[in-house]
Amino acid sequence: MSTQSILAPASRRTPRSVFVSAWAVPVLVLGQFSMLAIVPVVLVLVGTLRHPGLRPLRPYSAALAAIYATPLVI
Repeated sequence: MSTQSILAPASRRTPRSVFVSAWAVPVLVLGQFSMLAIVPVVLVLVGTLRHPGLRPLRPYSAALAAIYATPLVI
């Protein structure tokens, strides 16, 4: 057997703030609190830009921010 523990945490774990914020955006939008959803959108965008392990999610977070900001600009 290996010397590593079976219950060791994964090394590529998503930060909790990014995970909760990603789930909060659709909940806030569907609950008709779209203007407050800017906070989790910004947290997702900043979180994916700061953590190198979340590099594959950067295009998706940028798309989320663009889709959210488009109606605000118009």
